[in-house]
Amino acid sequence: MHHSAEIGIALFLLWRSFQFFWCSNNGANYAIQAPAANAANAPGEWNHAVIIVNKGDVEHWLNGKKLLEYQIESHEWKKQKEACKWKTESGYGAAARGHIALHAAHSEVDKTYICFKISK
Repeated sequence: MHHSAEIGIALFLLWRSFQFFWCSNNGANYAIQAPAANAANAPGEWNHAVIIVNKGDVEHWLNGKKLLEYQIESHEWKKQKEACKWKTESGYGAAARGHIALHAAHSEVDKTYICFKISK
């Protein structure tokens, strides 16, 4: 029996300046929604990413530019989720609180400095 875990939302950042596919640009709601603009700094420069979540309203910011916003569990969000890789993950976006995870696929994270600030 498969049990789907509750998974939080994902803000996508690349250490390279290219994209893998339309919804994996820097600042994207990974695999669901592409950002409105390319706000990433050049490779080797710092990026400042912010995710604001307030009662299901979510905003992704990168280097002072708001890239996208969505409402978790809205009709539009559910429609986008059903059309992407998360469609079989019933727990995707369900975690209201939990840990911050860093996923380092195909990257040189061991050579990168990462700082977190959590505000309530």
